[in-house]
Amino acid sequence: MSHQTNPRSRIALRLAIVAICVFGGCDPASSHSFSPARLIALEGQEDLQCPKTNQMSPVLFCQAIVNRSGKVQGDTATFCFGNLGYDENRARFLRSKVVRSNFVPAKVDGEEVRVYVSFRVFFQEKEDSCNVTVLPNLGTQQDEFGLQYFSPQEIYKDGGWLGRIERRNRSRGKDIWSTDARHRGVAFSMSVAVDDLGAASDGRVEGNNFAPQNSVELAVRSLEMSHFIPAIVDGKPHRARYFEYLYIRRR
Repeated sequence: MSHQTNPRSRIALRLAIVAICVFGGCDPASSHSFSPARLIALEGQEDLQCPKTNQMSPVLFCQAIVNRSGKVQGDTATFCFGNLGYDENRARFLRSKVVRSNFVPAKVDGEEVRVYVSFRVFFQEKEDSCNVTVLPNLGTQQDEFGLQYFSPQEIYKDGGWLGRIERRNRSRGKDIWSTDARHRGVAFSMSVAVDDLGAASDGRVEGNNFAPQNSVELAVRSLEMSHFIPAIVDGKPHRARYFEYLYIRRR
């Protein structure tokens, strides 16, 4: 014989749970589960050659849009960059491998979500071969978390933070990234603090090369409006900073 809970009893139970949480009896972080997008394997990794550079361990950084099925979206927001003697061909070649790679998709509360993922690719020559290692972060907090932590991943909706401000300014007929003809393009970096529930705050400009200051400030505010899968350290959500880089070639 089945038993059904009286509707009034269900309401009373919910109110009791709320009261317990209000008075500190439950952990708010337990109300959500997070799983970051994870690279299965870098496609064509064996084709990558070590850069000829004086650096001990040259590295390229990549950011990629990963959709709900784990495929990489070949949008201009998916790109690679690094300080390897302005070797843009090498960065473009790495990007061509990234867009063909597969990820385990990110999830929030068991539901797949599209995210913007940051990672870095190390190159190390060993005898006649080139060892390639992929780490799931940009390394900005490796002293605190170690090498293998997952940095925060922006939950990518409507073109992300950049899509929001570009739509806003396109409707006003403005090019917010315009720069004078002496400069090849504009570039800047910024960061936000992401808590263990994925909320962003404390936006900062980390560096700026020729980008208009009001545009950069607008970008920081837009990034603060984004929601994230928090950093994952030892399998658990963790407060960490999220770093974003942008380079726009002058048209």
